[in-house]
Amino acid sequence: MTVSQMRGEGGSSIDLFQKTLLSALFLPGSEDTTITASVTSLASLSRNHPEILNRYLASSPAWRVFEERENIFSTRRWVVGSEWEWSLHGYYTRFNLDPFGKSGLPDFQSRLTIGLSGKSWWKGDKETTQLTDGQTSAVTTSQGNGVNQKPLGDFGGACQSRGL
Repeated sequence: MTVSQMRGEGGSSIDLFQKTLLSALFLPGSEDTTITASVTSLASLSRNHPEILNRYLASSPAWRVFEERENIFSTRRWVVGSEWEWSLHGYYTRFNLDPFGKSGLPDFQSRLTIGLSGKSWWKGDKETTQLTDGQTSAVTTSQGNGVNQKPLGDFGGACQSRGL
């Protein structure tokens, strides 16, 4: 089963963000783990029109907006079956989409959280890469929760963005 063939119950397809991430799992990888944070439009909207961004995130089923430690964050939800779902801490894995491994989808773990108060949700440790718009860095990859990760080119590893 290909990513484009994955459909939720009732024929609803996964969203474009989710489809793009899942498609990347099937690309040939490399040992180069360098990425560049390219969120210029999002950073500009946050800086120049935060009320529009906040209203969009609060009204979209694709996002969960929450307050923690006196800061506001938004975590991306995923479509699971035919429903938008929020998982604990915003992590999604192959198991969320295909618990019995019948689709051929490789193991992965993904989370996208935006800091709307200028602070990152998690301060991180030596295995965390935090980038602001335009920054380039080699991302640290790890085994994580027992999930065998491929080189970043195969979409292994994790990246935490700093607040906008």
